[in-house]
Amino acid sequence: MTDNTALAYPSSTSDNLTDDDFTKVDVYEGCICDIDVETGCNYVTLSWDDTGADTYVIFRSVEGLNAGYEDIGRTDVNSKKMGSYVMGTTT
Repeated sequence: MTDNTALAYPSSTSDNLTDDDFTKVDVYEGCICDIDVETGCNYVTLSWDDTGADTYVIFRSVEGLNAGYEDIGRTDVNSKKMGSYVMGTTT
């Protein structure tokens, strides 16, 4: 990958940054693409299409996208009512 440093920041006198990196990405069939959310007083109910999984694990991050996820609930059906996990708001 090469960025556009030299053109974007000409006064920096830096060349374009270049780097190579490789990883393995596992893509699983049957992932959940659509999640419905019903809100209530101090709870949310999450529901989704049944993919046939034995267990669904629910993760939450308070750090932002793609960071800090923690396992906050598990269920063997395709919905989960969660009250004690709803703390604070995000704007």
